[in-house]
Order: sequence, then C-alpha cells, then structure tokens
Amino acid sequence: MSPFVADEIAPLATAFAGGEYATADLELLIGRAYLALVKEARPCMADILALGIDKTTAEAIITVLARRRFLDRAADGTITLAAPDLALRDHAMRLERHASDLMSLTAEVSRLYANARADLDGSPSDKLRLLYTVPDISMAAAEVIASSEGELLTMRAPTLRVFDLAQATAQTQESLGRNARGKRLPMRAIYDIRLLQLPNALDIVASRRSLEEQRAMPNLPFAVTIGDRSAVVDMSFPGRTGAIGFYCDAPELAGPIREVAQRFWEMSTRISRTGSANELDDREHRVLTLLVTGMSDGAIARQLGVSQRTVERRISALMERLGASSRFQAGLLARDRGWI
Repeated sequence: MSPFVADEIAPLATAFAGGEYATADLELLIGRAYLALVKEARPCMADILALGIDKTTAEAIITVLARRRFLDRAADGTITLAAPDLALRDHAMRLERHASDLMSLTAEVSRLYANARADLDGSPSDKLRLLYTVPDISMAAAEVIASSEGELLTMRAPTLRVFDLAQATAQTQESLGRNARGKRLPMRAIYDIRLLQLPNALDIVASRRSLEEQRAMPNLPFAVTIGDRSAVVDMSFPGRTGAIGFYCDAPELAGPIREVAQRFWEMSTRISRTGSANELDDREHRVLTLLVTGMSDGAIARQLGVSQRTVERRISALMERLGASSRFQAGLLARDRGWI
C-alpha cells in the first residue's frame, strides 16, 4: 500500500473506532472540513469544529490533509493552506498512480484466489480450470481483462454474474474494461434479448454505449469474456449446480471460443444508435431497436411501459415509413438508412 494511503488510515481508524462512518463518509467529512478551511482567510481548527466535528476527529482530519499536502500546520497550531489548484492536482495524480498499482495486481491476485480454491485432490492447471462460484467467475474474468492488450469480445447471457454486473456502479463498470496497465481496451458485447426485457435494461445498455460496440440476439447459451490469449465461459444460470464455468489461459483453447463468439456476433443485430437524430424520435428509436432484436410486441410493450396496442401502432407506422412488408425487412431497411 502506498504511504499516502497507509499514513491516513491510523488516525482515522482511531477517530472513528466506533464504526460510525463508512469509508465514503470519511472522505466526505474530510472534504467538508477542507472546504471550511478554504473559505477562511485565516483558517484554523475552530473552522472545522464549527461543523459539529469533535476535536479528536478534527485533529485526525488535519493530519490527513497535511499528509496529503493540502496544508501545513506550524508548532503553534497555525494552518497554512497550499494553493488548491496545485494541491488537488497533486493528490489526483497520487490517486491515479495508486489505482494503477492496484490494477497491476489484478491478474496475480486473481490467480492466487483461484489456486486457493482449487480441488484439494489435484493441483490446479495453469491452462484450464473449472469454476464453481460467481466470485470465481468474476475473478477469472478480471484475469482475462488484466492480461489483455487488444480487443475484448463478450457475450452477456442472463447469468448470475451478468446480473451482478448490472448492479455495479458506472465507475466500476468503466474500470472493468481496463487492463493491468490501466489501458482502456476496445470491446464488443452481444446482449441476450432476455436481458433487454428487464426493467431499466435499455438505460444500462445506453450508459455503456461509449465503452463498447453493442449487438443483441436471442437465447445465448452462455456468457463469455475473451481476451488476447485467455477466456472465461460463464454458465452461472439460476438453479445450475456443480461447475458453472471454466477459465482457460492458452491461445489454442481461447482461439476456438473466440471463433464461436465471432459467429454469434455475425448473426446478431446491432443495437447502438448511429443514425441521424432528427429522423426518429426517442420513442420510435427504442421501439425499432427492440423490434429488430426479435422481441414480440408484448415484450416491447412491457419494456417501454406502454400498451401492446400502442406498440403495434408505432411498428405499423415505422414499417409504412420504411416501405417494409415484414418486420425482418423493416430491420434491413432501417439499418440501410442508418437508423440502427
């Protein structure tokens, strides 16, 4: 652990020994105290105490801010603030270096995690191992991403791990596409249509549009994450027992898995919006996006929170505008126009 992080833990652990605050709350409290000092021409301890913070905690906060080089405190207690623009930039760079250090540990820690959980009656294979829990799959996927330098190809079926990913914060999801060096990797993702029918699914997919190319198709048989030379297959469907996935770390094993995923990609339908914004309104685009992925009118209605009759009217109007005689033809014509 880097010194600037380790140094700040001890005083805060003492100040909050009762466990009253979580880590995020600690940072919020430190930020409030710092802003209180910034607002004063002659900052002092009383400015922090005025926030209702007890003296022991205030002392700990000042210690943290001093170690982060936001301020200097003289022997007589006088506080001198560093220029905020320089102090904030300096701290941001230290955090970035620390994050990079942690990212570089991902592959090795994931490997240790997997080895510790290997079957006791046999040594784990560096090339291939079975996975029995969702955390095992998550850690194996982290290994794949951390060790990759090129494109990631993923398939997202309705597995327990994919459901967990959907609950992650935007910041966490963004970090999942970075390798051990912190490099953002290009990504392609195929979504199972069953996922797109869940509440807020389209909003989640839309939030990831800048991070990945997106397509959809029905009934994916498994989820997968494939990197340069390794892959993890996720079959953690609800109710499944025994091994629920496997990890392989060899091009001769990952290569065929990528070929299978590539075939699914070629058969899938694009769901990213690339057409002209003034040709379709948002409701029309959402209907068309779901239509070309193969959803029924009833499923589209449930996803959008409208009646099936409303969906039918909108599809009929879209088909008329496109000059299409079938839903399939509507998809082809919409793609030709750049609407989807």
